[in-house]
Amino acid sequence: MALHGAGGPPGPDEVVRRARLRRWAWLLTALTIAWNCVEGAATIAAGVLAGSIALVGFGLDSVVEICSALVIVWFLLQETQSREVNLWAEGRAVRLVALAFFAVAGYVAYQAAASLAGVGAEPDTSPFGIGFLAFSVVANPSLAWAKFSVATRLRSAALRADAAQTRICALLAGAVLIGLVANEATGWWWMDSAAGLAVAALALKEGVDAWRGGAGVGQLSR
Repeated sequence: MALHGAGGPPGPDEVVRRARLRRWAWLLTALTIAWNCVEGAATIAAGVLAGSIALVGFGLDSVVEICSALVIVWFLLQETQSREVNLWAEGRAVRLVALAFFAVAGYVAYQAAASLAGVGAEPDTSPFGIGFLAFSVVANPSLAWAKFSVATRLRSAALRADAAQTRICALLAGAVLIGLVANEATGWWWMDSAAGLAVAALALKEGVDAWRGGAGVGQLSR
């Protein structure tokens, strides 16, 4: 649903409430971009040094999440007094976020399958990567929860899809962390790839759901 409801013009209290929630949406979007710039740079560097496909893949997922957040920036800038324009922007934003889900699913699935097939050298251990991912496992779910809360109150499919993208990042962080710890402790380097395939399947499902949701919003604007 769009940021504007279909039941006529909102009252003064509703206008104030929506303005406050929109400020939170802007703040959380800015925080998402800033955090993922740090997360992406740190994990890609750690992955290159350790030869870890999983760490590099996680870093690239952070880049995709930045792209998703930039879509939300565009969406928030589109709001007007026209319900038709708002619905069109909402539908377009949801579908753009869905494409980000598909990119994550495709890349992670490819890299995980290639790793399980024995393409490339086995990764070295990465204590820095383990420590950073442990922090990400805490930070990303908290950020996703806050974004879901704002999206629900604004009844925004686009914001909800972006929050789901952050949740996928949290799940991927957990999967990669399991793989890195297993490699550190037992040499089971393949565990992160196996977990990555499960995360890729979830990302694909979220992408399909978001794409269908964007189509539904687009039909409402006609």
